[in-house]
Amino acid sequence: MHVGQSQQFSAVGRDQYGDRFPVANLVWTATGGRITQSGLLTAAGIGSMAVSARAGAVEGHAKVIVDPALVNLARRSIATASSEVRENTAAAAIDGDMKTRWESEHADPQWITLDLSEPCQIKRIVIHWEAAAAKAYQVQVSSDNKNWTTLHTETSAAGGDAEHPVDGTGRYVRIHCTERTSTYGYSVFELEVHGFRQAKVGAAP
Repeated sequence: MHVGQSQQFSAVGRDQYGDRFPVANLVWTATGGRITQSGLLTAAGIGSMAVSARAGAVEGHAKVIVDPALVNLARRSIATASSEVRENTAAAAIDGDMKTRWESEHADPQWITLDLSEPCQIKRIVIHWEAAAAKAYQVQVSSDNKNWTTLHTETSAAGGDAEHPVDGTGRYVRIHCTERTSTYGYSVFELEVHGFRQAKVGAAP
């Protein structure tokens, strides 16, 4: 989970046969966060948290890892692309303006790459395609802009707003497009990279 998020916990007992039964009068406690007596945990800081539920002399524990809150890392990145058409540059795909866009030449393959300036944990990619979209593409990460690891592959996409949960680490994020939905090039209104910078991860004080 991430800082500021909430998560509902529950606890059940097991009898000598391994069958579950409900537990009454639970007392919940948590280190590094806030938890209600109904078991709703809210993370206050990054690091490792311990959640406990006690009923009389019986107690159960759970460990929770809390990451920093997700931010759109693309907004502070540098964008480059395999090709650009007129004023529709790669930078237009990360300016926060849905009226501007990156447009590629009318050929395959094409790519747009974001340099995040330092290694980051990547958790979600959102691509706002224009009508000239990619039918087939890969979401990739790299530490050196040369060797790429694929986090997600699409082979029959239809454009629109595409959201992809991913889990990877890298300084560079690339959308590598290999097949178009039209005879035009590839066109992206906005590219979002949600995650957090590795330097911010650490144990809670």
